[in-house]
Amino acid sequence: MPMSITYQLCAGFISSAYIKYVGGMEEFKLKEGQDFIELLKLLKVKGWVQTGGHAKIVIDEGEVKVNGKKEYRKRNKLRNGDMIEYDGHQIKIG
Repeated sequence: MPMSITYQLCAGFISSAYIKYVGGMEEFKLKEGQDFIELLKLLKVKGWVQTGGHAKIVIDEGEVKVNGKKEYRKRNKLRNGDMIEYDGHQIKIG
């Protein structure tokens, strides 16, 4: 049976967004009324990078994939259904 755990984020610009684990897959829910989150901000919120500068570097070096393709746009707008991969992590925008 899939397990579902929800965590609230208190990171200012996405304070009512949350991350949900369903059957081992991580899902990032946008807050109500929010259409997207920028790739750079998602990496920081998730704690996958230490700073915005670090996020820029890993994106510039092609280490981040969006929907299976290397993504070089730092401010790429991630929307519902997008799948992000970085450093062994995967998350879906839900």
